[in-house]
Amino acid sequence: METHHVDKSLEGKLKCLIFIPIISHTYCDLKCFAWNNEFVPFCKQARIDSVGLEIQLANRNVASRILPIQIHDIDSKDRLNFEQELGALASH
Repeated sequence: METHHVDKSLEGKLKCLIFIPIISHTYCDLKCFAWNNEFVPFCKQARIDSVGLEIQLANRNVASRILPIQIHDIDSKDRLNFEQELGALASH
């Protein structure tokens, strides 16, 4: 909605320990609302906050704070966009 303050609405939601994006046909499109207003801002914020983009678990393994759930196959261009933003390879 044009009268909603999206940045303010999403600001608190993006300050989370774990981010779970739902990867669909349109999610990784560089023009997608969720991509530009949720995924990219979370990645940027996580890279500079005190926790970092990756966390060390109790067993000393390291895990990403982003846990994508893929509900559709995505094309290679969209997969590349996702991997470049995340800075890691996405599992198939």
